[in-house]
Amino acid sequence: MRRLYIFASILGIALLFIAASGGVTTVQNLDRTGSPISTTGCNACHSGGSYSPTLTLTLKDLSNNVVTQYTPGTSYKLEVSFGGNVAPRYGYQAVALLASNA
Repeated sequence: MRRLYIFASILGIALLFIAASGGVTTVQNLDRTGSPISTTGCNACHSGGSYSPTLTLTLKDLSNNVVTQYTPGTSYKLEVSFGGNVAPRYGYQAVALLASNA
């Protein structure tokens, strides 16, 4: 009988991890960025809490110099930094659009 409980517990934990492996963007292929082509923002599923997250984006050239002006055909690195108070975890979703929103 004890083996049955252990097996059921392991199976339940495994199913929990499998079910949580992909969010709405992975499972439903939806854009939640709040961009011009998205259906809504992340607050459609996530709300509540009194977190004050901060997001800092820094664009750098390949020599690690901060870029203030875009030059076509040049490669860049995008540095993403999260901060704020005691949120249990952070994440982000991004979408790159042309001027035509394509």
